[in-house]
Amino acid sequence: MRKLIFFGFVITMGIMLPHVYAKGIYTSLHEGKIVWNDNGVYYLNGERKIKVSNNGTDPSHWDGKIAWTDRGIYYWDGNETIKVSESGYCPSLHNKKIAWSDRGIYYWDGSKTIKVSESGTNPSLHNGQIAWSDRGIYYWDGNKTIKVSESGYYPSLHNRKIAWSDRGIYYWDGQTAIELLDFGSYPSHNNEQVSWTGVWGALYYWNGKETIYVLEREGGNNLSRNKKRDAKYTFKKIQIN
Repeated sequence: MRKLIFFGFVITMGIMLPHVYAKGIYTSLHEGKIVWNDNGVYYLNGERKIKVSNNGTDPSHWDGKIAWTDRGIYYWDGNETIKVSESGYCPSLHNKKIAWSDRGIYYWDGSKTIKVSESGTNPSLHNGQIAWSDRGIYYWDGNKTIKVSESGYYPSLHNRKIAWSDRGIYYWDGQTAIELLDFGSYPSHNNEQVSWTGVWGALYYWNGKETIYVLEREGGNNLSRNKKRDAKYTFKKIQIN
């Protein structure tokens, strides 16, 4: 595996990392390109840095397009910027469509906006379906809504499957939910694989079969300091050069 550093951000090639928080900056990564906010919204396309907006936060990036929050929801298609909503936060962008929170969950399909839920936050959008948290985890398949879990937050949706946090990390394959680890937060899910942050800055990765301890913050502890609980899990450590 290779580790690349751009403007203070770390990209580990070969696995999908959760959204990265650094110095109050929120970043979004897609296909080796990075978007972040720092007194504006910036886009690093692999060759040069572009300032997309003078203001904004919570950027979401997909295929060179960007959505962000700035007293409303904005969308940049790579050339032009439009205002999609007069209010809202936590946008999630996929395939030129956006979901966001605003005293409910909204969905913009590129031309019109609908209200998917009367309440909820932290939406995750993929292929026109949305997962969100609202005293539990909900999933909208484009037509109907089901409740996947009675509790949980920070859902990450991909191909109709969801990972989320709830004093641990859980994964729903469309039918049943399993616990991947009983501690952790901020999961990121892609192609039936999940990465998340643990205690003391550790990073974990589930490849669909086993949980792998990837890295820890200097001076940190990779597990929970509860050896009896940790003994329930088998960890394999990856060395990142």
